[in-house]
Amino acid sequence: MSEFSELATGLLIGIALGAIAFPLIFFAFRDLALAATVSIAVVAASSIATTIGFLLPWIFSRFGYDPALGSGPVVTVIQDVLSLAIYFMVAAALAPMCSDEDILRQQ
Repeated sequence: MSEFSELATGLLIGIALGAIAFPLIFFAFRDLALAATVSIAVVAASSIATTIGFLLPWIFSRFGYDPALGSGPVVTVIQDVLSLAIYFMVAAALAPMCSDEDILRQQ
């Protein structure tokens, strides 16, 4: 049960950060697509980061290695790479929703 609550906490933190980021980005840049992209990416990245931060030490422990080896710098690098990948995937998925007029208006 503790595993579920840890993962749920990561999701809730992501939702809270996404909810904070959305209006800040929208009012700063007046760009709905950018605000949505960043907010969705923050929610997804926070959820994935929590999952990786929980699972990697557990996997190391299950294979008989020191769980501390699966935390710290190793988990941080994996989380950073995945966060960037998630952001670019969300941006690529939302890009077709932006009209060419929006893009030209911003230039």
